[in-house]
Amino acid sequence: MTNSMKPDLFEVIDVKHETDSSVTLEIARKDGGEFKFQAGQFNMLYVFGIGEVAISISSDPENKTRIKHTIRNVGKVTEALCRLKKGDAVGVRGSFGNSWSLQKAESKDVVIIAGGCGLAPLRSMIYQIISDRESYKKVTLLYGVNSLNDAYFLDEFEKWRKKNIDIQIISGNKNDSCNNGLVTELIAENELDVANSTAFICGPERMMMASADILIGKNLLKSDIFISMERNMKCAVGICGRCQFGGDFICRDGAIFSYDKIESRLLVEEL
Repeated sequence: MTNSMKPDLFEVIDVKHETDSSVTLEIARKDGGEFKFQAGQFNMLYVFGIGEVAISISSDPENKTRIKHTIRNVGKVTEALCRLKKGDAVGVRGSFGNSWSLQKAESKDVVIIAGGCGLAPLRSMIYQIISDRESYKKVTLLYGVNSLNDAYFLDEFEKWRKKNIDIQIISGNKNDSCNNGLVTELIAENELDVANSTAFICGPERMMMASADILIGKNLLKSDIFISMERNMKCAVGICGRCQFGGDFICRDGAIFSYDKIESRLLVEEL
């Protein structure tokens, strides 16, 4: 029902607390039907009587009966979503948006860069890579967090490592048992086969821009860098204009863009 303004009825199947301020909701259609999406797409989640909000899908695209959304409590609607329990109803519109351009990464090295909750929109892509691991060469996940207490999906990292994914974590908390600093430091330290790599980035805009600049400094082509421009989307179909970004609407034309297409606009303050 893409581009529809009418939500479908889903039921909360499971709730997992990721951090003190975020949960992952696992939901399924009330009618038992399938739900198809591509890695990188998002849904509009509707809490009856409260409102709706755009949330990236963070589950495996191959699972068409249950889908997951990882939600951070940052406002009225997300707070209501984080309070939902098993058996509660939730409305879903979607899926919307484009997908991570994994076809460009086939037979190449893959560099995944995430900051904090930015790992959630990338998780569906990681599942897709794992399901077709032989199509990609070296896969590296560089993950920066304020502290390990704020990290997402740590319980899955060992399974990902067993699928030949190199995971490097860096924390801003000096007391954590991992590297201390910023994710940009990990990018600078890593050797890249720039002629044979594709990078995917999600996190705060300043972090994504700084990460892209370091990759470009290593001579990675801007067209081989993809970022997720998740913003305050209201309708998901380009009607309200709330997420207009220059000539594009993030919800309709993104939320994923290659860096060469969007770099100049990122430099414009308050665009």
